[in-house]
Amino acid sequence: MLSFLFFIFKKNGEKMKKTLAVLAFLLLVQSVLACTTPILRNEFNVPINYYGGGYFIVNGTKYPSEIKMLDYNLTVQNNGSTKLTFTLTPVSSLSNYIYGGTYEIGALQTKNITLPVYIDGSSKEGQIYVSGYCSDSFSIPDGYMNVKIYGRGNTPVQYCGNNDLSCGVYPNCQDIRNMDGCYEGFYRDYYCASNSVQYSQSCISTCCIQHAGSDGYCSNNNCIDPTSTCTNECSFTGDSCINGKLYFCQQQADGCKDLVLKQACEAGCSGGKCVSNSDIIGKIAFLCGDSACQDGIEPQIISWLRSKGWYVESKSYDQWTTSQLSLFDSIVCSDETLACKPSSNSPAYIAHKTLSKSFIEIADYRSAQAAFKFNYISNPYSTLATS
Repeated sequence: MLSFLFFIFKKNGEKMKKTLAVLAFLLLVQSVLACTTPILRNEFNVPINYYGGGYFIVNGTKYPSEIKMLDYNLTVQNNGSTKLTFTLTPVSSLSNYIYGGTYEIGALQTKNITLPVYIDGSSKEGQIYVSGYCSDSFSIPDGYMNVKIYGRGNTPVQYCGNNDLSCGVYPNCQDIRNMDGCYEGFYRDYYCASNSVQYSQSCISTCCIQHAGSDGYCSNNNCIDPTSTCTNECSFTGDSCINGKLYFCQQQADGCKDLVLKQACEAGCSGGKCVSNSDIIGKIAFLCGDSACQDGIEPQIISWLRSKGWYVESKSYDQWTTSQLSLFDSIVCSDETLACKPSSNSPAYIAHKTLSKSFIEIADYRSAQAAFKFNYISNPYSTLATS
């Protein structure tokens, strides 16, 4: 069902207040439950109940004898509307027999994960604890799965040492003692943690000069090349929202500042931080007359909507795409000269007519151009009340 509204009012006065009150009521939508517990399924696609003591069983006897460390696949289904980070942690009695890990699953996604399981040794029983949190900071309740490994009883469990000499998951043990050194202007110190190779790095003069030349120097833990011909991508400090994602501006090894993605922000970005579906009433795509979004009453309407709990992404009417508009609950415009005149092949027109996105026209003088363009009225002027 298509929903189109238009309002006419002056910048100041009681008429604007009444119209905004009506707008708030008409925009009200039900929030989506953001964070839900994931569904874990075994190799037979059967759900594993990790809140009721469900079993995760691996029968090593059914696999070829040359396989000692089995890559066992689980399927994880996230039905929530935010990204989920969850961790599987085996108890100590299962150490080196089964390896856990931390995994990220996007909103409304299903993903396969692999758990290394040693099946050539003795049989083992224990638990794997399940914990996690969503990108809206809510945590899922902790749970556990019972684990049974039916081993073949041939050779004792073999494992890496979880140190610099032997790091990884058997049989892929790495010697990382010779990996320390200079990398693109930074000195990296490699170490082994949780059976995986990790490193810390810092800018030191010898590495920076090796990378950037004799004039290279370290500044704020970055290697600066004063002869670099690169250009800055940004100049702001702190975090900034760009196209619904959260970025920060960081000086790179070449001496220039680049945009660096900090978080994808599944529900959107506002005021220099990601927002979650549980924090907002709904999402509005605001079509501005130009990229400044300062025409007429545009800044007042945008500010007011945000203050009332709406996520508002605002940019020039000609910068929107249909796929972008499909992610929003409503489309709003107030610039009668350009933004509120959607042509029949424009993304705004298609999103409203084809995708049934509600369109709200808040005219800043006495005309209704969008209503006319959508063929809801025959004249953008004569049908409007004059009081």
